[in-house]
Amino acid sequence: MIIREFKTKIIDFNRMEDHFNEFKDKDVFWCLGTTRKKAGSKEAFQRVDYEYPLSAAQLTAREGGKKFFLVSAMEADKDSPFFYNRVKGNLEEDIKSLPIPSIYIFRPSLLIGDREEFRFGEKMAEWLFKPLNPLLRGKMLKYKPIKAQKVAKVMTSLAQKEVKGIHILESDSMQK
Repeated sequence: MIIREFKTKIIDFNRMEDHFNEFKDKDVFWCLGTTRKKAGSKEAFQRVDYEYPLSAAQLTAREGGKKFFLVSAMEADKDSPFFYNRVKGNLEEDIKSLPIPSIYIFRPSLLIGDREEFRFGEKMAEWLFKPLNPLLRGKMLKYKPIKAQKVAKVMTSLAQKEVKGIHILESDSMQK
């Protein structure tokens, strides 16, 4: 059994380089994200959902980190016509090019669970999907909303394993 110590560090993401020691020989879990509405602009969204996680991954690579865990998005694609999915896809591509021994990319569908803020659109989607959940099977399972707690459980379970390479987990595989 591998026992790991988990610590939460609060840092200024605009000055991440100042905290390089926090990345030295560490496994890094990146779960931060926002919405374009909350960010206020495309540029601010890109800073939070692309620049910050890429900077963290680059520091992980440079400082000898062994694993990088990224919560991305379902349908992330660098060639997507949708800005959100394109940003997530570009981030994934850039992180996959880094020399980190194990990279895990999680692509959940609608994340459900308790939040500090109320997101009307997400609550509506959760409400609309509820009667459809029993029908979401097979290839459609990846569209079933998933609890954030379930994604975290899968992430921590995989952190206990020593498997090198790039691993992309779609929402349906996390549901199982």
